[in-house]
Amino acid sequence: AWVRVLAGQLRPAEAIVLLDEVLAGDESSVPARLFRAKLLKRDDRVPEAMRELEIVLATEPDNRDAQNELKILLLTGKPSR
Repeated sequence: AWVRVLAGQLRPAEAIVLLDEVLAGDESSVPARLFRAKLLKRDDRVPEAMRELEIVLATEPDNRDAQNELKILLLTGKPSR
């Protein structure tokens, strides 16, 4: 879903729905949550993105990608594209 958004084949909102389906089957999927957070950020849904990143970090405190994404959101409140 993430790659299709980057390639312009899918809108972030559409990809979020796909990831919601993945998470409905496996709530603990860290990659799905991380990509969902990035897509929420791209869709200017920052508070939701922050919540997803916090869930990822609760599971994997050393996840650098999630740490960096959350820092960007906390510092700017804006998506980095």
